[in-house]
Amino acid sequence: MKDKVCPYCEKKIEGKHSTIKKYCSRKCANQFAIDNFRRNNPATILPKGTIGTISELKICIDLLQKGYEVFRAVSTHCSCDIAFLHKGKLFRVEITTGYIGCNNNIIHAKSDIEKHKYDYLAIATKCGKIIYQPELEVL
Repeated sequence: MKDKVCPYCEKKIEGKHSTIKKYCSRKCANQFAIDNFRRNNPATILPKGTIGTISELKICIDLLQKGYEVFRAVSTHCSCDIAFLHKGKLFRVEITTGYIGCNNNIIHAKSDIEKHKYDYLAIATKCGKIIYQPELEVL
């Protein structure tokens, strides 16, 4: 039987449970997960404020392409990030950045957004997927 090798450091996996272990150590397993996350979410090396601004602009572009009139907050301390007009009514949108987890689930900050009052939550992911909660009405 061929020796099992750690996919992170390429060392031989030894020890009591070597036939079922995937990595040679917990350190290699953690580092492999971190590297994989960064590979799937490349913008994580940017400053937090820059990532947030990019997400806001992605949502603005998406709403504009869908035919909505979009208004962006001037101050970072406004009650919502953007607003849009639909059938003469103004809707507030809170925007958060989502990340793709190990199981392809979307991970985003929930505690931060609960402080704000909004009509829609928009989640912009690194892979370009945009999720609106509740779903947007199609124009």
